[in-house]
Amino acid sequence: MAWSQWLSGKLTFVGFKGQKPAIQEMGAPVNVTPIAVLGQSRSLMVEGRIGIRKYRFLIDTGASRSVIRPNVANSNNTTNVSLFSLNTASGELMPIKGLADLEFELGCQSFGHEFLIANITDDCILGLDFLQKFGFSINISGGTLLYGNVEIPLLDDSEEGNNRMMKILLTEDTNLPAQSESIIWGKLENGHEKSGTALIEGTEDNYDGVAVGKTLVMIGKDHQRVPVRIMNLGLSEKHLRRDSYIAKCHTIDLIKNCNINNVSFTPTESVNPQITRLLTETKANLSEEQYSKAKELIMKFADIFPSDESECGRTDMVQHRIDTGINRPIRQPPRRLPLAKQQEATDLIEQMRQQGIIEPSNGPWCSPIVLVKKRWIHAILCRLQST
Repeated sequence: MAWSQWLSGKLTFVGFKGQKPAIQEMGAPVNVTPIAVLGQSRSLMVEGRIGIRKYRFLIDTGASRSVIRPNVANSNNTTNVSLFSLNTASGELMPIKGLADLEFELGCQSFGHEFLIANITDDCILGLDFLQKFGFSINISGGTLLYGNVEIPLLDDSEEGNNRMMKILLTEDTNLPAQSESIIWGKLENGHEKSGTALIEGTEDNYDGVAVGKTLVMIGKDHQRVPVRIMNLGLSEKHLRRDSYIAKCHTIDLIKNCNINNVSFTPTESVNPQITRLLTETKANLSEEQYSKAKELIMKFADIFPSDESECGRTDMVQHRIDTGINRPIRQPPRRLPLAKQQEATDLIEQMRQQGIIEPSNGPWCSPIVLVKKRWIHAILCRLQST
């Protein structure tokens, strides 16, 4: 005999006398976990790696749990679970096939997390549980996923987003001077709607004798024009025409912000003795503010000061010629050096010869040398001037 139970005017239970409904025999209730279903709208994606293979991870703040597709999950780290279901945004139930503890990489960072295994459209969904566990935040305007000081660029799931290599064309006719570097303006061939950071580099088809330097630039709807560092290595001027393909550009996989600590320079015993001596002599004639600025400037360019005389050399970039006209050479008789200074003069001549400053010569304009004692260094060689 059929019977029913009513409560406050509403039908709450229907059964048969002496029988129980089959649903009451289930051992555990169904645990329904709501997640969002990927629709046709544009989504937030990041590129990651599981093992040696790359996958696209969907960032879904509406999903309370992270989910992975069965063919992506590693079967060695999975647990079979059959009493759970996913409640999708459309109200449908999606059965769970198991749990998976996975190690994966986003950018240069490694993470370990538990995923539900289900037949979803995407390779993997990173839900709110993962984002909260590791403290992730999303910069929508900047198009990045933030983890500490690391920025992981978000991918575009549209057709344009998959083509991450872009051509850069010259915005106007440009003349590059010989043996010089210039910064010129280029434009993305097909534009780029999404803001982000990209790397500019040269192409295999660069002009002969023209090199393009690697540069980080901002691209996007408000940055259709980008600066390009370019150098003409040739000996003649080069003309580049408008809309010429001069470089390529692609979005980068990782942006890591580094902290730079201020470095203070303080002269110590290990500092170049010439710099220490120069600072000491300079301090007496300057105010404290002037001395502080002078010391900062000198220490900034400390590498141009030789630590000893053996580092001094000469340059052959410029050749100097003295025009004597029709005047005949004036030959000066040699001067005898004091016996106490002869060895010092011999040592100086040999040192300068080894450094490539002087070479043996027997020209008509030769002149005897004299030793001149300077107050801040040892004796130096000077040419005797006629009087």
